[in-house]
Amino acid sequence: MGEIVKEGIEILNSEIDICQFGLLLNDAWLAKKELRPKISNGYIEQIYTHAVDLGALGGKITGAGGGGFLLLFVPPHKQRIIAE
Repeated sequence: MGEIVKEGIEILNSEIDICQFGLLLNDAWLAKKELRPKISNGYIEQIYTHAVDLGALGGKITGAGGGGFLLLFVPPHKQRIIAE
């Protein structure tokens, strides 16, 4: 996870295409699920997979304690379809 953070900082502080940060979020999500399998559930996985199928590049869960949000990184030209 530390390497993912370093790579994210590098992306944000450079001229690298910001979409690479979205892909990195996906890598972090997959790694986090390996470390903590109970971080997700079938409903969250269904939403996340559908969003990725429609063009989201990555995402993560925010919040805790039975509430929170699914934050998604979506290129501007795909945002409308995913929001719908």
